[in-house]
Amino acid sequence: MAEDIQSQLEGFDSFSAQQEQITALEARIKSGREKADALKVRLGEARRRVDARAKLETELEAKNIRPWSPLVLRSCLLTKVIGRMRILWVIVGTIMGLVSLLIVFRCFKPAHTSPEPRLALDSTSKTKILDAPIPDIAKEVMSPPRSPLDVRLESPAARSDTPDQYLRMFDEL
Repeated sequence: MAEDIQSQLEGFDSFSAQQEQITALEARIKSGREKADALKVRLGEARRRVDARAKLETELEAKNIRPWSPLVLRSCLLTKVIGRMRILWVIVGTIMGLVSLLIVFRCFKPAHTSPEPRLALDSTSKTKILDAPIPDIAKEVMSPPRSPLDVRLESPAARSDTPDQYLRMFDEL
């Protein structure tokens, strides 16, 4: 049994492999601590700069001079938006005004205009046309109209040549 234990101890080679691992771990721990210390120094410097900036901001806030303040930036943005909205409303208002003027002046346009204006005939031309050997319908077309409204209404009672005398009783309704 003693030989067995002795052989096992010799198999470990005086714990040299484990000793090397322990030394490597100690070196890694030492380098990690050095890095942590360097980071602590950098963190301290950053904290000092942040504190200095906060102090500067409180001093500037006390003086009320903050060009990068959110309120100042928001008001600048708001004035730009308001200016653009004014331009938009001016354009929309102008278009609406032009459309309304077009509608108003369209109402005053004469409804029925002839594409070719008729020229008035002098008396000699008129008599020549009336005396010409052409049909009466052609004479009416060539002569100027007598009045703007050339409509004659006749009441049914005035006509005596109505073929059905029984319908005359409904004329008074």
